[in-house]
Amino acid sequence: MNGDSPHEVVTVRDSRGEEVGWLVIDQLVDGMSFGGFRFSPSVTRAEVERLARCMSHKLALHGSPVGGAKAGLRCDPGQSSVHELLERFGEAAADALRSRAVVGRDMGATDALIDGLYKRLGIPQMTIAGFEGRLRDMPGYRRHMTGLGVAYAARRAVGGDLSGARVAIQGFGLVGAGSAVRLRDLGASVVAISDASGALIDPSGIDVDHLVAAAGGARALPVGAATASRDDLFTTDADLLLLAASSNSVDVAQAEVLRAPTVVEGSNFGLTDAARSRLQRREIVVIPDLIASSSSAAMVARQMQAGGRLGEDELWAAIETAIDQATASAIDRATLDGTDVRSAYLAEHQATVT
Repeated sequence: MNGDSPHEVVTVRDSRGEEVGWLVIDQLVDGMSFGGFRFSPSVTRAEVERLARCMSHKLALHGSPVGGAKAGLRCDPGQSSVHELLERFGEAAADALRSRAVVGRDMGATDALIDGLYKRLGIPQMTIAGFEGRLRDMPGYRRHMTGLGVAYAARRAVGGDLSGARVAIQGFGLVGAGSAVRLRDLGASVVAISDASGALIDPSGIDVDHLVAAAGGARALPVGAATASRDDLFTTDADLLLLAASSNSVDVAQAEVLRAPTVVEGSNFGLTDAARSRLQRREIVVIPDLIASSSSAAMVARQMQAGGRLGEDELWAAIETAIDQATASAIDRATLDGTDVRSAYLAEHQATVT
């Protein structure tokens, strides 16, 4: 790999010859790579390349057990046309998926779509890692895995103890809901949650289990739950703001008014560049996605490296330690260098991702 250029890009075209999908292998480690598969009407090659590089950086804090990758298919996953496009993707990326890349769920993807891809390929999802099964069958696979890593990073960011910490969460999809559960489990009080429909705010603490059950897997707040404007989330009194919506979902105007002294990016690139700069000037600590949302990828990558033979307790103890230490180290370096935590983390791991 040369500089920021990916190791390999596989392009997928539709029946008219237009580019509609990509598999990007940013880096190979021991001949393997891993990343999510995004299904979205607006996904672009540049976005997939950026996310693949982000995956390499996430895995760096876990020792780079495999390289980073990412897949994207420009489509509405709810439309029947997705199946034809997914078949074309499988044909174009067959060699890579059978020998050097594993893809899992990401935005817009379902287990059925990923299972269908590997069924067409005629191989179990984790074959290249020596594990004859699906990703979710591997030892250590847990519900709310990404949320667990977010909670580990958030705990270190606020000094090592979340007891009584007030948390506001932007987004109530898989990451937002999962993080709400995991943060609550570690002692935090979730006081505000927003999605596209508005915000639910309760300074006395939201009943997370009830809300998750009421949502019923809809990846959004239950109908009628939001009683405030979604921008009210940013001015809610909270100790920590978790970003778990789409990329670039917080702009500079919102960064100007948000009250939480600590922000954690559970989503990829949750802040615009301008918003990140404004928060740095306001001396608000931002724990980047590269650290906070690395746990699911780390679980898969560590098991890929070990051929699926790691025990669950051993695996998650290593992930927890890595995220805790990376968060503390990046905060310390950012303070010393007078920079933001993301830049500090990248400076520490740049030699690993080349």
